[in-house]
Amino acid sequence: MKRWTWRLLSFLLTCIVLGSCNTQESSVLDPKFDTEEYLPQFDMQNEFSFINVACETEDTIYYMMYMAERLIHYYNKDTGEGGILCGKPECTHKEDSCNAYAIEAGGLNIYDGRIWFITWDPSAAGSILYAMDLDGTNREKIQSLSYQGGGNTKIHLHRGYVYIGSVQSEVTEGKSSYHLTITRQEIGNPTDEPEIIYENRGRMSQLFRYIFKGNKMYGYCQSAEGSGIELTTELFVCDLKKGTTEVLSRWDSTSIYPSGIWINEDDVYVVESDTLGDENHLETMTSLIWVWKYNLKEKKIEKCLEIEHPQIGGMWEIGPEMRMGAADQLMQEKSYLFTIMDDQGIILREYSIKEDMAGRELDGSLTYGMTEKGLLCSVTWRLEQTKKEDPVSLEEIWWIPIEDSKEVEKLAEYYKYNLM
Repeated sequence: MKRWTWRLLSFLLTCIVLGSCNTQESSVLDPKFDTEEYLPQFDMQNEFSFINVACETEDTIYYMMYMAERLIHYYNKDTGEGGILCGKPECTHKEDSCNAYAIEAGGLNIYDGRIWFITWDPSAAGSILYAMDLDGTNREKIQSLSYQGGGNTKIHLHRGYVYIGSVQSEVTEGKSSYHLTITRQEIGNPTDEPEIIYENRGRMSQLFRYIFKGNKMYGYCQSAEGSGIELTTELFVCDLKKGTTEVLSRWDSTSIYPSGIWINEDDVYVVESDTLGDENHLETMTSLIWVWKYNLKEKKIEKCLEIEHPQIGGMWEIGPEMRMGAADQLMQEKSYLFTIMDDQGIILREYSIKEDMAGRELDGSLTYGMTEKGLLCSVTWRLEQTKKEDPVSLEEIWWIPIEDSKEVEKLAEYYKYNLM
């Protein structure tokens, strides 16, 4: 009898322990999130992981200018119609009360059938998370956030949480350094304190990116650990259910910056690039582009592509079907070149835009994202200002479909004015 009682107690204790482990293993906010399958309503759109000022539905792209306009725009890919995303009747879009008003640092997210963004809180430190219907109506304050600004900010919504990655400068023992944190807070729960998911300290401001697959977050961080400028890039994964972080690979980085990251079944890809040639003769410089592939099963990393590209300055993004895209500057021709290529380096589409007014010079370009259907980019022209009323720069947003049969579209433009 005593032996049977002991076996029963042992069995019950085992069940309690295993039950505890299973509870920890299944620590998700909602049972519908307890899957590794893609949930289109609640999963981050990895195509827009860079500056995240864009997102999309099947037929519409939502985006912001990267300069200082602070308004959300939309573009219908089927009809070609677009404009400012504000459903307020007779709104002038000139005041902060406009439904489309946001800040570019907060990014844009499609989540649970609505568009989400943040603005600053004028009455307190921090920022506010908002949600709005996709037609620009029913703008709603969701909660205050602890985010107060930072470098390389990336804000994304995924499976019940708002994730915020940013870099803060700090001084430790009299030495300056930079602290990257990726935190999360429960959506709609204002009392939830930020939880650190990943952090990294370095001697220079870190360049980083993160994406999601199911209940795991994959990312990279490029930083300088010593007093010199030697750069190290580490690829990491965070298990969001178990609360663990693992460095998958770390390598000495020779790139100006890593750019796109993508996960395809069992492989994680990271794109890097560097410039070749004499910086005093920009017209002769080219780019070297390479792609790292890390296999999650074999726990092995290899360089799967390395090509030389005749243009410089592009931030190469990678997306569905391993297609890559970027906006480059053609210095000698004073034009921008949009390029889309496959994972073998074969060009699928190129399109260039040239200056069409006197005194217009190349200023800069940003690749918003490489999607299943095309490339979204921002380019900026520096303008000659002869009087105070003249604009100093012009930003344009361009959409480049992969299919040659579909036209390249300039979605919007924004002039910036500065006093002379």
